[in-house]
Amino acid sequence: MARFVSIQTNFSTGELDPLLRARVDLAAYQNALEEATNVVCQPQGGIRRRPGTKFISALANTGAESAGNGTRLVEFEFSTSDSYMLCFTHNRMTVFKNKTLITNINGSGNNFLDTSALGLTGARLANIVWTQSADTLIVTHPDVAPIKIVRGGTDATWTGSTITFDSIPKYAFTAAFSNPAGTLTPSAVSGKVTLTASSAVFSAGNVNQYINATPQGRAKIVKFTSTTSVDAITEFPFFNTTAIANGSWELESGYEDVWSAGKGYPRSVTFHEGRLYFGGSKTRPSTIWGSKVGLFFDFDPTEGLG
Repeated sequence: MARFVSIQTNFSTGELDPLLRARVDLAAYQNALEEATNVVCQPQGGIRRRPGTKFISALANTGAESAGNGTRLVEFEFSTSDSYMLCFTHNRMTVFKNKTLITNINGSGNNFLDTSALGLTGARLANIVWTQSADTLIVTHPDVAPIKIVRGGTDATWTGSTITFDSIPKYAFTAAFSNPAGTLTPSAVSGKVTLTASSAVFSAGNVNQYINATPQGRAKIVKFTSTTSVDAITEFPFFNTTAIANGSWELESGYEDVWSAGKGYPRSVTFHEGRLYFGGSKTRPSTIWGSKVGLFFDFDPTEGLG
């Protein structure tokens, strides 16, 4: 019986799906492996052993801060010469650079940043999403207000805080419409206007709500001055500055912050073309929010440029 020896020099297909093991008619079949364990298939066709591991540092293994309660590794590239691996565990963030543990974070004597005030518990780490720009890492979780972690002037200088937004998107979760008594007079037809009512119809709770006029005119209330006067920004201009008759204008209310402990927080985040984007929340799972260009924490809707 003759013995045939076949030499295979190309493994670029990688490990073959078991359902394809009889597909000898496929060209990729000739470049495949039945099993590829602990190897990396290179695009040039060769294979090499996968990289091994190296002991760098021991994380906490007792108490609530134990790495067994949840661990997440996050890459952080500050510059071409400064790259870090951030290791999140329960209420802690440990920093590594060039395979070395960074010690004495912020001069505290601790080898970690305390993140207990941010809500990054071990149970939540599996579901965090992050993005980075320059010195800032943005972290999201549906149950935690968006977080920013900033690298300071040295390898050991790091701060973490809940993001303070310049404006948060609003949504009418409980939209309601009413027709207050009296007339309403705008001080101008567009831009920033003062709306003066002939009777006491306004309250501080009307801020961030809307005025709709018939046949045209819509404005967002931005400041409460008195029960008869508010400042607003027009979304659609008024026809003129004459008094709008009783019954020809309405107050649209029910708008509130779309992100909150009760409504949920964004599930995902990314930077794109000069904007910060958040995606999805418990109450608005299919919504994407984009910041103003260059103003990453300002989500106030404005008129787009054509």
